[in-house]
Amino acid sequence: MTEETLRTHALQVSGSCGPAAQLSLVSKHITGLYRILEISARFPAGCAGEVRVYLMMCQDPSSLTTGLPPGMSILSMLSPNDYLVGDDVTIRMDINLPVTVKGTWLKAHVVNADAFAHTVSVVFTLEEIMEP
Repeated sequence: MTEETLRTHALQVSGSCGPAAQLSLVSKHITGLYRILEISARFPAGCAGEVRVYLMMCQDPSSLTTGLPPGMSILSMLSPNDYLVGDDVTIRMDINLPVTVKGTWLKAHVVNADAFAHTVSVVFTLEEIMEP
């Protein structure tokens, strides 16, 4: 019996969201099936709970500035909260979430209620799922 090596990938999305604004940070197109192993979100100092990050799995590459992108909330499948907040912290979540839909994009939708711009970075660690 041979053992196949599964490939893992780290997809990072990051960007600066202006004061009192919203922004969708969009990953590259993921064409195959995969499992989300870990999500890491970095909040800079000064966010003071005024910056929310929604994690989404979507079937289009749009980057919205007026509301949440259409798609599935990753956090709503894992917790009662559908967004992350922080201040001068990196939040890491070990998860094991299979995505069995081909042709998706991962997004971090940032809602900044603060009077200052903030740069947020999110890393999705993925493992390919081999098709039979």
